[in-house]
Amino acid sequence: MHIAYLADGQNYHVKKWVRAMADAGIAVTLITFRPPEQSIAGVNVIKLPIRIGNAQSYSYLNYVLSLSRVKAELSALQPDVLLGSYATHYGWLAARTRFHPFVLQTWTFDLTRYPFEGVRGRLWFGPIVRRSLGCADVITTDGPALAEIGRSLYPEHNDKIESVRWGIQTANFDISDAAKAVDRKRYSISNDTVVVTSPRGVLPVYQPEMLLQQFLKLLDANEQIVVVVLTIEHERTRKTEELLNELKKHGRALVFDRFLETEEMHAIWRVSDIVVSVPEADGISESVLEAMYGGSYPVLSDIPSNRSLVAEGVQGSLVTEDKPEALLKSILQVASDDTGRRDAQRKNRAWILDNACVEQTAEQVFRLFERVSRAD
Repeated sequence: MHIAYLADGQNYHVKKWVRAMADAGIAVTLITFRPPEQSIAGVNVIKLPIRIGNAQSYSYLNYVLSLSRVKAELSALQPDVLLGSYATHYGWLAARTRFHPFVLQTWTFDLTRYPFEGVRGRLWFGPIVRRSLGCADVITTDGPALAEIGRSLYPEHNDKIESVRWGIQTANFDISDAAKAVDRKRYSISNDTVVVTSPRGVLPVYQPEMLLQQFLKLLDANEQIVVVVLTIEHERTRKTEELLNELKKHGRALVFDRFLETEEMHAIWRVSDIVVSVPEADGISESVLEAMYGGSYPVLSDIPSNRSLVAEGVQGSLVTEDKPEALLKSILQVASDDTGRRDAQRKNRAWILDNACVEQTAEQVFRLFERVSRAD
């Protein structure tokens, strides 16, 4: 089985997924503007030229200008399946090649946000997403909740939408107490401290201003709490920047204003006790799943994807009240319940191994590729 995968080669999740597919026996050719920083065994990489901009910031026009090159590469490769990531970007480029069978890998905002956001969304991204969906033979979503949302927003494609919860890579994730002790020492965090982590970045959809304000109140309310914030280098409002700077000055706050490689991400998850993710809308967060496997208790916004996790057996708290004080109260309650967090940690790790493990998902993806290649 040989797939051509159009995706961002420097994306943390894409690197994880191609590695898992290769380990499952799938020959992967990754076609990308940004190749992985290091080679990945079993993955061939074709770099697309960036004609406008650079690897850190390149123009959307590159997706327009690269069509002939991608079509030529596919003609030479003749893969069994073309997999395109994100309906508004690489997935759109994949759709325009007219190669079949074509599996469109959607994330969340490409289906639920960008096509409906303002004039640009309705006039630009709306038609792009509809074309990507229309060209796909199969449309995958990250979990059943997003599949249901996709079917409600795009009922004409109901029969093509399938849930594929890619999940996290557990094979090389050391969750031992010894590793946790090393990481606590690395970040100068005492063992009796409760670490509360916000891993989702600072885009408006993640409600960073509200969240960071509550983190500052959290530090005042409990001297045994340390907060960790990952910005993922997102653009931010002036107010968000001010709040981040205030946290940076606090002795019990760690702000990582950069991308973290896998090893350091694992270290953050090992030291974390509570993970907080309160987007206004979202699919299943890979970061939350990784944090849970690392040992964090999830405190989540009450949205369909998070409700589906709790309904399926995940031990976590849903913040049902639309008030900042409700989030603060929930975190403080969880922080004071050591026994409850330990019990949830054990149950959530078992749930992930059964339901959200990328090694297991790779086998499901292999069967999906076999099915669509036979049907073509």
